[in-house]
Amino acid sequence: MLHIVSGATFVIIGFMLAKKLGKQAMSPLLAAIFAFSFATTVGVLWEVFEFIRDSISSTNMQRWMFMPMPNNSEWLERTVALRGSGLIDTMKDLIFGMVSALIASVIGYWRFKKRKY
Repeated sequence: MLHIVSGATFVIIGFMLAKKLGKQAMSPLLAAIFAFSFATTVGVLWEVFEFIRDSISSTNMQRWMFMPMPNNSEWLERTVALRGSGLIDTMKDLIFGMVSALIASVIGYWRFKKRKY
């Protein structure tokens, strides 16, 4: 949930930055691309921070530590093995953040297209 909300929030911040940085009127499409890129970059930097923090202080922000599952099926064993690498958590975080950023960017595009940016 955090990555969904933060993706949309950083798109809003990206639109505000685009408005401040643009010396002249900026096209809504360019502003939406900038806002989406800004939100995605912040999400990637957060995942890098999680990796560095886990590496330095042995925390479990990326959910890399083994977590036993109640069912012993082969699928769950592979899932636990992948979870042990932190890959699934990182990819879910990035995907949820990017999808929410994309939705917010499209909404922002249509909103600002109706006004003079």
